[in-house]
Amino acid sequence: MDADKHSPIRSLEAHAKWVRAVEASPDGKTVASVADDMVCRLWDADGKLLRELRGHAEQTPHHFPSMLYAAAWSADGKLVATGDKVGHVVVWDAATGQPVKTLEAPGMYTWDPSARRHSIGGVRSLAFSPDGALLAVGGMGKVGNIDHLEGKARVEVFDWQKGERAHEFVSDQFKGIVNRLAFHPAGDWLAGAGGANNGFLLFFDVRPARCCARRR
Repeated sequence: MDADKHSPIRSLEAHAKWVRAVEASPDGKTVASVADDMVCRLWDADGKLLRELRGHAEQTPHHFPSMLYAAAWSADGKLVATGDKVGHVVVWDAATGQPVKTLEAPGMYTWDPSARRHSIGGVRSLAFSPDGALLAVGGMGKVGNIDHLEGKARVEVFDWQKGERAHEFVSDQFKGIVNRLAFHPAGDWLAGAGGANNGFLLFFDVRPARCCARRR
């Protein structure tokens, strides 16, 4: 889009299925798109396809179509992370398109094997800390009735290079999906936004690993 003229500059057929997220690199030269074809594609500013990142299964472990919900860039633009419905996260080298690390957040995925034979949840948001050391993953905890967003809002923070979960935050006050995550520029605080019927903002202090403030 031309922001001044409020008109499209170009359009393209980017994916075979529903596009879930589009994220621009910090320098504005590359755009990452993710969709339910389970592919992350990197594009230059002219709409030229640079590379495809394939590391997410097309089906869940229960043989239903999966979904690729989220993408995020590191502050230096060297890494891009992607997250899917079953809680599988991949950190990619943006220059080569090669996977650098995989992480798992299975607590954000619920499968109902009897009543509905259906699933809900998944990684809905991602954010790198400003120094690139941490990767925050947002979603929703386990759900009893998968027809409702009744799981507790959930955020997991990984020391992704070690492949270790550094912090785990589960809201006792708010239910629903954490759809957006953002670190404070200093890296000390993490904010999450989302909801179910009502919206919420969650604030986390990632230094002592405790949730410091919550407000709707």
